[in-house]
Amino acid sequence: MSSNESSTETAKPTSGLRVWLLFTIASAPLLLAIWCFPWFLTQDAPFHLYNAEISRQLAAGHQDFAKIYSSRGALLPYIGGHEMLYFLQSFLPARLVDRLIMTITSVGFAAALVWFRQRLVGPAGLALFVPLSILIAGSRLWLLGLYPFLLGSLFVPIILALWWKWRNDLGPVRALVLAALLLFGYVFHIISTAVIVVGLAVLALLTPGNNFRRRLLWTAAASVPVIALILRFRSATVHSEGSGLNWIGLDNARSITSWLTYLQDPDFLSISFRSSVLGFLLPSDCPFVETPSQKYAIFWPVLWLVIALLLLARCTLANRPSAGSLLRQSCYRGWFCFAVVLLALGLFGPSDVGEGSILRERLLLFAVIAMVPLVRFQWGQRMARVAAVLLWFSAIAQIAFVYDYASRANRIASDFVSVAGKISSGQRVAGALVNTSTHYLVSPLPNLIDQVGVESRAIIWNNYGPNYSYSPVAFANDESSDTTNEVLWLNEVLISDEAESLAEADPEQWVKNIDLGMSETDVLVVWGSAPWFEKLNERWFEAEPFFERGELRAFRRR
Repeated sequence: MSSNESSTETAKPTSGLRVWLLFTIASAPLLLAIWCFPWFLTQDAPFHLYNAEISRQLAAGHQDFAKIYSSRGALLPYIGGHEMLYFLQSFLPARLVDRLIMTITSVGFAAALVWFRQRLVGPAGLALFVPLSILIAGSRLWLLGLYPFLLGSLFVPIILALWWKWRNDLGPVRALVLAALLLFGYVFHIISTAVIVVGLAVLALLTPGNNFRRRLLWTAAASVPVIALILRFRSATVHSEGSGLNWIGLDNARSITSWLTYLQDPDFLSISFRSSVLGFLLPSDCPFVETPSQKYAIFWPVLWLVIALLLLARCTLANRPSAGSLLRQSCYRGWFCFAVVLLALGLFGPSDVGEGSILRERLLLFAVIAMVPLVRFQWGQRMARVAAVLLWFSAIAQIAFVYDYASRANRIASDFVSVAGKISSGQRVAGALVNTSTHYLVSPLPNLIDQVGVESRAIIWNNYGPNYSYSPVAFANDESSDTTNEVLWLNEVLISDEAESLAEADPEQWVKNIDLGMSETDVLVVWGSAPWFEKLNERWFEAEPFFERGELRAFRRR
C-alpha cells in the first residue's frame, strides 16, 4: 500500500448510489425485525428506558419516585444516552423511542461504517463492506442493548474520518471541532472516547505527511479537554470496589491451556452459548431450532468472518512489497498499528475495568473498524470472491439469529407487559426469576420487569442502575438502596440454583435476607414456578396470583 494506493486500487469500482441501494436492501431485514415485532426488546433496553422514565417522574415532581430516587448532576460519561432517552420519551411513546434507538445503533452504525470506508479509501471495493457492516449492526453488543456505548461508538468513524481528511491541514478551528465531538462522545461512553483518543495519538505519530509538528500540536490540543475528563472520572472511581483490571476467565496466567481458552472467549457477534470441543469453544445453536447440536457450528458468523478477513488480508498483500517495506511506505501504517493494538488488547487484555464490563468484545469491535481502511478487494482474485461470499453468508446467518432472538423476546416480553395494566402508578414492584433458563446467551428476561415499570410508571426494586457511581439516577436514601439490594440478592441466588437449598437449610436467615425487600413490595411478579418459593412468599403475599399469563404470575401484598 503506497501513499497513492487509494487511487490505484484495482478493485471493481462501484458507484456510490449503487452501494447505498445495496445497503438499503441488505439492511431491510434488520429494519423489518425492529419495526414488525411488537416487543422485540434488546437485553438492557428496558433498563435504560426505565431510568429515563425515573428522571421524567422526578422532574414532574412525582412524590412516590422522589422518596426512592434522586438525580446526579455531574458531567458523567454515560449521561448523553440517558438525556437523549429522557428527551424523546417526553413527547414519544417509550416503545417508539426504543425502536428509534435500535435503528440508530444498528442500521445507523452500519451506514456510518460504509461512509467511513468511502471517506478513507474511496469507492473501490466499497460494496464488500456492506455485508460486514450489516454483520456488525446485528451483533451481540447490539442485542445486549448497550445503547450508551453504541451511541458513543458512532463518534469513532466520524471523528477519525474527519481527522484523516484534515490531517495535513489542522488548525485551531478544526481542532475545536474535533474537541467538541470528543466531548460529545464522552458524555455517551468513556470507552469509545478513550479508543478515539488512542487512535488519534497513533495516527498522528505514525501517518506520513506534511506539517508533522503542526499535526501533533493540534491533535493534542483537541484531545486535552476530553483526556482531562477521563482522568477526572477515573480518579473519582479508582477507589471503588472492584475498580481494578480483571482477567475474568483466566484461571492460571502460567497455563497455556488457560490462555487458549481465554483467547477464544471474547465474541462480539454471536449470541449462542458455547462449549469446549477438543479445546475449541464452539456454538451449538441454529436459528429456529430448539435442540442444540455441535453440527450447527457451521452457522457461527465469527468463523466465516475470520476466514474472510484472512483471505482479504492475503489479497491485500498479493503482488506488493515485503511487509516491512509496505509498512514503511504506506500512508495507512498508522491504521495498521492502531488495529494491532486494539486486537492485542481485545485478545490478551483484561475482561473488565471494575464497574465496566465486556471490555474485550468492545475492543475487538473497534479493531475490526480500524481494519476497514486497510483491506483491499480485487474482483479478479478468486480468494477475494470467496471472501465476499463468506461475508454475505456470515451476515445472513447473523440476521437469522436476530430474527430468532426477536421472536423469542417478543413472546416473553408480551407476557411481562400484559401485567402492567394491572399495576397502578407509584406502586412498588419486585420481580423474581424462578425460571432463569434462556435459549441464547443474550435474553431480555433479566430486565423485563423494568419494562413493566416503564408501562405502568411503578417503582421497580430490581433497578440496579443507581448502585453505580456513573448512573444519572441515584438512590434518595439508604433504605431504598438496601431494599433494592435485597431484591437483587434474591434474583442472584435464584439464578445460581442455590436458593432452595439455602431456604431449607436456614429458613430464618432466608427471611432475614429478603424481609425488607418483600415488606416494601406491593406486587411481586414471578417468572416460573417453584412450590417451595410460593410457600415462603405467603409470609408477605397472597397465596393466589391476581394475574397469570404463561409463566408469569403476579401476587399482591397481604
